[in-house]
Amino acid sequence: MVQGDTAVEVRRFAVDIEEPLGITFDGKNLWVVENGGSIYCIDRLGTIIKEIAPPVTDPYGITFNGKNLVVTDLSTNLLYQLSRTGNVIAIIPGLGLPVEDICYVGKNIGGRASIIDIIGFTDFIGTPLYSFPTIGTAHGGMAFDGKHLWFGDHDDQVLYKYSQSGTLLRSLLTTGTGISGLTFDGVYLWATAMATAEVIQYRVV
Repeated sequence: MVQGDTAVEVRRFAVDIEEPLGITFDGKNLWVVENGGSIYCIDRLGTIIKEIAPPVTDPYGITFNGKNLVVTDLSTNLLYQLSRTGNVIAIIPGLGLPVEDICYVGKNIGGRASIIDIIGFTDFIGTPLYSFPTIGTAHGGMAFDGKHLWFGDHDDQVLYKYSQSGTLLRSLLTTGTGISGLTFDGVYLWATAMATAEVIQYRVV
């Protein structure tokens, strides 16, 4: 494992979203989950483009499957596939645990459970595939860069890079506030910081 490096912060900006949690990228814009509230579409400068009210009680993680959004609900342990206007397309069984972080890993969905440090992978109908433990003290987002998995740690303020089989490859220190959500846009990692209501862009390659 390579450790001791610092992730390069490209920019950070405040967002008019109270306690931003999960974040995802739809190929053009970012989508951010508000703690206990709405889902916001923002551009990469932080301007709010759209707000939708998710039909879930306790939304947290969010990912994009190329057409629709997928949102976790901590109160039901289910995953909701939503259109970008907020309509429910499908309800997917989760991991049987409250899932905070979520992202697509190829055609499958990876989810990080909130009560134990474990990654569960499910296919599009919710079948458990495999899992592995991760290190860190507090979950802070999950992203896939096309080859590797990235996880944030809210308390330690670290980004962890893993192989898809669960080998820890690299750790990067981050500057400032702990990470709440994480996504990859093809070039950069984007993170939310719940405590300061910010979005942060990182260069990690």
